[in-house]
Amino acid sequence: MYVGARSPESVRGRPNVVPLHLDLVRPETISRAAHVCDELSILVNNAGIMLGEPLLGARDPNAAEREMQVNFFGTLRMIRAFAPVLGRQKASVIVNVLSIVARVNAPRIGSYCASKAAALSLTQAARAELASQNTRLIAVMPGFVDTDMAQSVTFPKLQPEVVAQQIIAAIHGDDEDIYPGPAAEVATRLGSAPKEVEREFAQLFDRAPRRAGQ
Repeated sequence: MYVGARSPESVRGRPNVVPLHLDLVRPETISRAAHVCDELSILVNNAGIMLGEPLLGARDPNAAEREMQVNFFGTLRMIRAFAPVLGRQKASVIVNVLSIVARVNAPRIGSYCASKAAALSLTQAARAELASQNTRLIAVMPGFVDTDMAQSVTFPKLQPEVVAQQIIAAIHGDDEDIYPGPAAEVATRLGSAPKEVEREFAQLFDRAPRRAGQ
């Protein structure tokens, strides 16, 4: 299993793991990774950044652009680079780890939500484009997961292992969109009462969360 990270040392020494230098805002690292992983059949796009800013009144006026660079453009760069590699297999899978806020915005982290919504739209378009080479695309849309990125979030969080297990099940099954944990209920309610869910998400945070890591 190849694991890409900006600091490969952070994943070095783990069983069955080959560390790769990968930075989604540096296209040359993506090209090199695609060249190394020339027999890949499953690609998991899990990198993300959340800077905890609203769209208006942001403390960091560049936050939205930075989030789009990683969450949208970084995912697009990965798919473009690895599509030819995956196309050489009889069947292949791309997993894009997104968020339930790809479907409904929480304005206190509005620019992050917008970047995930863009990544969901990207997933849908790439799914259609890659169908002819038998590459499936799975969108994963949980709520908050207990990672460094969400360390400042005080709401209940899913354990990463729970999300990973559902991803594995989706790869072996035929689901295209999965909603681990409480996000499943939100997805159902978005089908029946979307404006109600929108209003609830608008009030999710009493105050803007502190900046979260990558």
